[in-house]
Amino acid sequence: NQTAAANRGDAVFVQDSVADRTITLENDKIKLHINTLGGRISYVDLKTYRTHDSLPLVLWKSGESALGLNFYARNQQINTEKFLFTPSTTEATLYARDKEQVLSLRLYADSAKYIEYRYTLAPDSYMADFSIITRNMGDVIASNSSFLTLFWGVNMPQLEKSKDFENRYTGVYYKFYEDNVENMSLTSDEEETLPTKVQWIDFKQQFFSSVLITETPVSDVLLTSKISKKEGYLKDVYAELPLPYSGKSDEQYNLKFFFGPNSYKVLKEYGADLDLPDVINMGWKWISWFNKYFVIPIFNFLEDHTALNYGIII
Repeated sequence: NQTAAANRGDAVFVQDSVADRTITLENDKIKLHINTLGGRISYVDLKTYRTHDSLPLVLWKSGESALGLNFYARNQQINTEKFLFTPSTTEATLYARDKEQVLSLRLYADSAKYIEYRYTLAPDSYMADFSIITRNMGDVIASNSSFLTLFWGVNMPQLEKSKDFENRYTGVYYKFYEDNVENMSLTSDEEETLPTKVQWIDFKQQFFSSVLITETPVSDVLLTSKISKKEGYLKDVYAELPLPYSGKSDEQYNLKFFFGPNSYKVLKEYGADLDLPDVINMGWKWISWFNKYFVIPIFNFLEDHTALNYGIII
């Protein structure tokens, strides 16, 4: 297996450390835990929100998500989640208060060959930049590889009091490049491969979303959604995105994660050009028009300029 290989002479990657650690990357809106084992986000907390029972609103719980790359290297199938990355800092927390914070984690084949995950978080933002960089990996990654598979999965936790009702509005949404927003079944298990280029994928819950946005749209995306059988969870969702790979000395894939509320105002601010607000069901065409241009502006005005609570505004 990969762990054993890492301790033999045929090891693909250098593994200096014997223990993983967690680094916190946060601002006033979101808190991310990033684990050196896999170099991945393992926990997401929306700091300004609470669950129905006043607990922290955690979109990704520790041990309930997956994020990494699959590919072949030196006749071994590699899953980067199994390897320890070297972080760019010894700090336990990077807080984006007055300026953006950047956390880099590298998986070294040797001192000049590595895969890097780079996370960038600006102050007061629901969006985190996520870049994947390969440096001098042409003779490490199999020469016949035309893509690296980015995989991402989350067991979506129950956040509201009624599990059945919340499940009706929880599922996988996606945006075709220069086309419509679609979604998988919200009531049954489904698996689908999308041959058309995809711009983003949203693991959407009733009131909150985790969205992975690609700078360069990708095709042949695999999506899976299954109703969870685990107590306290809604759906198990999973995506695989083939990232084109050509073996150049330097290749970079630029992505973004949005972690935030399904608020029309917020989604429009962060992704109006990407049709992010379309994950919100506005009703049939004429009702949708009325809601977008009359109801929502009045709601936002009352929210921003009065002391009325949501119940009275609604």
